[in-house]
Amino acid sequence: MRLTKVEDITQSASVLSEKLEVAIKPFLACLSIAGLRRRHIVTEEKNIGIFRQLIRWKYMFYAIIILLLLWSNFLFSLKDFASVHAFDGKLCKDIISSAWFLQVAFYAANNLVMGRHWPSFYTAWDKYAENTGTKTRSMVRKLAIFLTIVYACWVVSSCVFLTISALQTRANTTASLSLTEAIFVNIFLFTAYFYFVSTWFLLTAQFALACFMFYRAFREQYRDLKLDVEEKCSVSNTIESHRLRHDNLCRLVSQADSIFSMFIFVTVATAIPLIVFTLYFVMFETTDTFSYGATWWSVILCTVQLFVIFIGGAAVNTAAHGSLDLLYKIDLQDVPIDKLQKLTIFLSRLNARSIGFSAFDLFIIDKPTVVTFFGSILTYAIVVIQFRSCTSGSLALSSCNRTSA
Repeated sequence: MRLTKVEDITQSASVLSEKLEVAIKPFLACLSIAGLRRRHIVTEEKNIGIFRQLIRWKYMFYAIIILLLLWSNFLFSLKDFASVHAFDGKLCKDIISSAWFLQVAFYAANNLVMGRHWPSFYTAWDKYAENTGTKTRSMVRKLAIFLTIVYACWVVSSCVFLTISALQTRANTTASLSLTEAIFVNIFLFTAYFYFVSTWFLLTAQFALACFMFYRAFREQYRDLKLDVEEKCSVSNTIESHRLRHDNLCRLVSQADSIFSMFIFVTVATAIPLIVFTLYFVMFETTDTFSYGATWWSVILCTVQLFVIFIGGAAVNTAAHGSLDLLYKIDLQDVPIDKLQKLTIFLSRLNARSIGFSAFDLFIIDKPTVVTFFGSILTYAIVVIQFRSCTSGSLALSSCNRTSA
């Protein structure tokens, strides 16, 4: 039966609404504003003009400019180390700031290089959702809208924080500069700070969004497998379709992992030292209330970031291996011989290498990894606290000796 024009338009709109890029459109708009979204450029034309080429590659140029700005911000922060003469609170504070700037600069560099793979990931996800009937679009869209609202609040609060900080600390910095130089420096700092906080939040939120998508997809696959396992006559006929569905999800995880590996590696490599240095600064240095609050805010941000990466990654890993217990419950007497081989392959996949996000395959984020890193952070924190106790005891003993003398 031939479709009418209205029905054809309605059907096309329905198909378009199922696409992942449409579901997360508000969040992608935030990425575009921050220069973090890579658009797939396809053209069949030849001999196009230079101006049209520049328009086609405008997003690439914008991303490169933002990347250079973030690296310039990091290099600008290194000038404070030139006047360092001892390990004190000022040096510790400079290390914390530079570590934050370095972390985000690496985020932007990785996004510029690996972000080109996102269009192919969206296409692969849409194909998987179409073939399996996965119903995660509604929840993903709600989460994308929520993250967009949180991002707007985050930018506003960060700008307020920077304004207060500038009024308290920049007066001495720009006192020796002329009015023009001071204006230029402040514009550069505010611009760099906007892209700094945007890059940090959006790429962390992007990882959280990906973890949520995979967790929901694996759980949906688990529920469908559970229904078939409970119906013994059905599982023998559908075991291969479940295996292929799970394998396709694993391929998507591997595709996303190639994009996020640098993000995870840089976060783990910098967040733990940041927490340790920040705790040292809080415990050993006397400072004003604003700096004290800002320092604890730094600890909270590091903790939240690690929480998102470890909990999100561990949730994906747990959901990906959730089918293992169900397969062990299958009564092999009800499975034909020709299906046993496929069941064995499925079991081997689940019992082999862990499935999930990694840092260049150095480690997979799973429950043991979370416990290990949490134990490391706790150990360093205890060492810092003990070091403070020893220092306080030494100072008290020294004061007592002076009094006796």
